[in-house]
Amino acid sequence: ALEAFRAARAGEPEPRKGTLWNVAICATACGEAETAADAWTALGLEVRSESGLPFVEGLEPVQVRLPTLGSGTDPTRVVPDEAAGFEIVWAQPLSPCHGVVRSPTHREAAADFGDVILWDGAPVAVREIEGRPVPRFPFLGRLKAGDERRFRFLALQQEEGQVAAIGEGLPEGVVLYPHGERVEMVCPRCAAGDTLVKHEHLPKEQHRVVFGKLVVPAQVPLPHFAHVLDEARAAQPGVLLAIPDLYEALGDTAQAGKHHKRWGTIERTASSSGLA
Repeated sequence: ALEAFRAARAGEPEPRKGTLWNVAICATACGEAETAADAWTALGLEVRSESGLPFVEGLEPVQVRLPTLGSGTDPTRVVPDEAAGFEIVWAQPLSPCHGVVRSPTHREAAADFGDVILWDGAPVAVREIEGRPVPRFPFLGRLKAGDERRFRFLALQQEEGQVAAIGEGLPEGVVLYPHGERVEMVCPRCAAGDTLVKHEHLPKEQHRVVFGKLVVPAQVPLPHFAHVLDEARAAQPGVLLAIPDLYEALGDTAQAGKHHKRWGTIERTASSSGLA
């Protein structure tokens, strides 16, 4: 495709905007930073090459539509695990057609937080967000995988903001990203994990199920992160947090088992409210 658009550009007395865009996109996909930079320069942008890719400074964040698969972590999900669809993520552009994903995905996706991705130049939609138009572009491919570690979590908090407070106590660069929250009225014993045990139900109390992802930068050692996470969670005794994949990654089978059990407890809490 790059050679075809190069030929088209060479054959045009004055290269058309669409041709230059396609040259830039294809050259970026092929890792030909100088060719891409030349096309962007012809379009009037100030551009330089960095790490084998073009770089244009000062571009506003955009949204990208990623293909996804599965149901994600929402305990009240109605989407089948094998269902395919799309998910919208935020990206920080490094050029008009590529950039870094800056919000974690909810479902299994073709890219995730920290990945460098390529998108088409024609938006599928434009949304007004915080007073400015934000284009939403279709995903074309992943150029480079990020080195972040990403872990899904499920939590039960008694009061709003308790899970967010845990995030404030984590190492610099770690992102605790809640995808959603469900407010439910549940029997306290059911919320404590007794949903499979016959018991007398107590008056229902408000509980909040929070689901999302933790993103840990490569420079933060996982054992250190797990220790700090435990301390941050201990400072919020009203939170039941399940993040089994973290302990699977650490090879801590015992802790992973405990967190899988917690995950089931929280899911049953949602089920006991009749939402799942």
